Formats: sequence, C-alpha cells, structure tokens
Amino acid sequence: MEKYCLVILPPSHRSAFCKFRCGAAPIRIETGRYENSREEDRKCPFCKTVIENEIHVMCNCPLYTDLRDKLFQKASNICNDFLNLSQNDKLQVIFTHPTLIRSCAKTCFKTTSTLFM
Repeated sequence: MEKYCLVILPPSHRSAFCKFRCGAAPIRIETGRYENSREEDRKCPFCKTVIENEIHVMCNCPLYTDLRDKLFQKASNICNDFLNLSQNDKLQVIFTHPTLIRSCAKTCFKTTSTLFM
C-alpha cells in the first residue's frame, strides 16, 4: 500500500493529490484530451509557451511560485540536495516522502483551486 493512503488528509486535499499522482489533475495536459487537441497545443494558460503538465505546475509555473517555495523549503529541510535534483526526482520526493505528503496534498489542492478562481 502506498504511504499516502495512511495519511489522514481533508477529502479535498486527498482528491487533488491523487489526481496529480494518477495524471487526472484538471490541467491542460489532461483537459486537452477531452477537446481532442494535440499534446503540443496544451499550453499553460499563464505561460503560453510551455505544455501544462504536472512537472510544469509543480516545478516551474510562475503562477505557483509562492506555493512551490513553501513546499520546496520543507523538502530541502528533509532532503539536503533537493534543489539539485532533476524535476522528475523532485516530484518523486514530494509525492512519496511521508513527511511531505500532507504539504504536497495541500499544494495540489491550492493549485487546482487557483485554476478555477
């Protein structure tokens, strides 16, 4: 069983977290499938030049810098060389480390909440 299944989270945070983990978050890489748009056309509505996928949202998009900085600071306290990791490795750490699951779930929730404001 995945460790995040044992963490008590608000239902809204758990839902957002799980959607990011399984590739069903309401971001352009996913919503573009329903519109039958090509993957290269599923650009971030804020950056306009980059495909909006989980890596972009969680690691790069300037819209979420404040949320990301809080999460990455916590991750840096746990994993000394966190900021030097590849983006894929950063995602692996924040989505699987038991101490970060709650913060990551909250970040996922806030990013998807931001999309609908």
